This record gives sequence, C-alpha cells and structure tokens, in this order.
Amino acid sequence: GIHYYGDSIEDTLEMLNGYGFSLDSDSVKPLYQQLQNNPGAFIPYYVGFIQIDNLKQKAMNELGSKYSDKAFHEALLHGGNTPLFITERNIEKFIKTSK
Repeated sequence: GIHYYGDSIEDTLEMLNGYGFSLDSDSVKPLYQQLQNNPGAFIPYYVGFIQIDNLKQKAMNELGSKYSDKAFHEALLHGGNTPLFITERNIEKFIKTSK
C-alpha cells in the first residue's frame, strides 16, 4: 500500500491494527521506513503466508468437521525448516491420515 496507493504512516497503522496488531505510530515508523526504502523486503514472507494459507484452506475443505487448527499447525511445524514443496507434501500426508 505504501508504494502502490501512497499509504501514509497512519494508513499503515490502521491496516496493521485491523489485522490485530496493537501498535502506535511510533512503533510503526521504523517498519514503514523500512518498507518505503526496501519495498521487496517482505515479499518472500508474504508468498510463504499465501502458500501456507492455501494449504490450510485445502485441509479445512477436505477434512470438514475433522479439521483442527492445532493439528494443522502441529503438522505444519513437524517438518521443521523445510522448503515449501516439502511442507506441502507434509500437509498432504496430514490430510490423508486425518480423514
């Protein structure tokens, strides 16, 4: 939003607080300045978030009432620090064994 929409520090603060962060403008300033100076810094984290969120949605859809946030996150963390394609395999296995 900073570069595409021209979001201000206040806009950024409002967006972050909307996601549940409890920040004030002094706390947001360093983050805002980092993103302003290096707009690509957080893209890999965002891509990872989207991929993990897609895996979560898939697990929820396929498991229905058998889905558990706790079990999903345990399966996610079980593999440790792995490339996302391995994490995807681990979640596929979790889905199969949880049905």
